[in-house]
Amino acid sequence: MHWVGIHKDFQGKKLGKPLVNAAMKNMAQFHNKAYLTTQTTSIIAIKIYLDFDFEPLLTSNNCQRVWHLIAKELNHTELRKFL
Repeated sequence: MHWVGIHKDFQGKKLGKPLVNAAMKNMAQFHNKAYLTTQTTSIIAIKIYLDFDFEPLLTSNNCQRVWHLIAKELNHTELRKFL
């Protein structure tokens, strides 16, 4: 999977989670792990990915700093265990 998005006419209608869920079910038929990247400004997408148990990959001090900001923005206590 390369790119996932909701057409602007349908954004805000809580379709992101069902879309990711369908993609995860499809991938699970062939894979037992998945890796994704996203933009740090995509807070809504990050929240969805965290809800599907994706974990941050901290490769530098800058990553750690950015993930702290994301955890604070989302008030995501579970995310803080990775930091």
